[in-house]
Amino acid sequence: MAEKNNKRSSGLKQFPIETKRAVLFYFSRFDSRDMDFPVYINRHENQSVFGSRRKNSTDEEIRLRKQVNDYKLKLGKNTEFLHLELARNGFDTVSGRPLTLHPQLKKKVDDEHKLKDALPVSEPRTSPSTQQTPDDSHTMVLSDMQQDISTEVTFHVVGDAYVDLFSFLEGNWPESGGDSHLEQPVKFYAGGSAVNTSTHLKALIRNFAAVEPKPNVILHTVLNPDDQYGKILLNHADEHDIPIENYRKENVNLSTGHCIAIVSGGERSFMTHQGVVKSFGADQLDVGKIVSTPTHLHIHIAGYYNMPGFWNGKLKRKLEVIREQRRRMYPDRNITISLVTQYDATGVWDGGLTDLFPLLDFVLMNELEARSIIRCGCESHNLTEFEQEYMKWADYFGRQHPTINVIVTRGEKGAVILCGKRIVSKQKPIVMNSIDPTGAGDSFTAGFIYGIWSWKLITQQKTGNNKESWPTKAIEEGMRWGVSLASATIMIRGASVPPGSAEIKRIYQQAKEPEHLVML
Repeated sequence: MAEKNNKRSSGLKQFPIETKRAVLFYFSRFDSRDMDFPVYINRHENQSVFGSRRKNSTDEEIRLRKQVNDYKLKLGKNTEFLHLELARNGFDTVSGRPLTLHPQLKKKVDDEHKLKDALPVSEPRTSPSTQQTPDDSHTMVLSDMQQDISTEVTFHVVGDAYVDLFSFLEGNWPESGGDSHLEQPVKFYAGGSAVNTSTHLKALIRNFAAVEPKPNVILHTVLNPDDQYGKILLNHADEHDIPIENYRKENVNLSTGHCIAIVSGGERSFMTHQGVVKSFGADQLDVGKIVSTPTHLHIHIAGYYNMPGFWNGKLKRKLEVIREQRRRMYPDRNITISLVTQYDATGVWDGGLTDLFPLLDFVLMNELEARSIIRCGCESHNLTEFEQEYMKWADYFGRQHPTINVIVTRGEKGAVILCGKRIVSKQKPIVMNSIDPTGAGDSFTAGFIYGIWSWKLITQQKTGNNKESWPTKAIEEGMRWGVSLASATIMIRGASVPPGSAEIKRIYQQAKEPEHLVML
């Protein structure tokens, strides 16, 4: 592998860093790697990666364009080297813009052994040190790198993307061969666990994170940009300012995944065509882009059981590489990994899920999924001795791994978090009149992720503490935000439609109040 990397490196050594920045800027805006770069320049007349657009190209612009095309051809489809090189030289790996790095962070990124298999690099940029300014406001962003990095955490959401075709029944399901009326026309919504979670997380950041620019939420998924469903998803992502890393294979011409969601009596059922989602594998993930994120990093795996290409060790190998490379590149930066199981339509409820537990910080599931996982995984264990069901869950998951935090949502019963064979905390429910429960789990996840990081970054500002572990107070704050957002979401239709911030605030205040026993 090292020999192969060296061959690739030697062929790319001649290109200067501005060329590589231009290529990244190009890649971040087009899925097709076959488009000639001058076409890209011509399609963006008001702004080019080389500065202000000129009516007549200069010799320098022509030279740079030629370098970009040559570099793009040599690089092929593996952009991992490009992302690592840009990170080393002080450029953002998403936009290609220069970053202002802390001196200590810059020194660590400059260390040769941390990028020994990456491209040979030019002299690292020098950056002025910045001074941290304490801020007690409720924000997810620190101010010490506000001018360039600004965001102290980046969220990479990996998972499924579907278009939901919603049908709202007036009455009960029709009998076989019968018919039922719909309350309103069938509606199309962007959906899928990863899309829903990204959308709600981005909305929370936009509405509640006080400092500009906001933390990035990047969606890693697979869709067909040429069909009607793919266009719906792309328009949705563009509307909510969520960049998409599309991992569709060139030789796979399947349709974008879509799902019929039928809502009746406050409950919902699904019929799903996976389409290109079925071809999405963990081996396709761009590790270089994820690893070289210079901020704190949160990776969320959404809809694990919807993606067979992530099962049985495939995702595990990727997460091992990511954790190891992050440890070497950014030892003073937190990496947190969470996963939502989703419903397993195969009924097997395995896929090597528990093998991932040592690499995960949080696993989220609903009570139906928890029961199914335990039922299929504990034939040899007698759990009937426990009086309360969540004690069974705590015992089972605690035996799988002693430090994994398992969050189980229980609908109108609230939520519970389990770790080390014990109940860490319980969150009371907020009773609402449910209109559409679709996506409630995804919105809970988005709220939970926002809540833990909101707590962590505020605490870090005040104390300077940046430990990897997640204390109970952070987890409880995540539970409050999770139940608040989920409760607000089920009152409107559409799993990826964010509720209003005023409603979330109102419910959040209720979630903070202690739960009192009612004497009958």
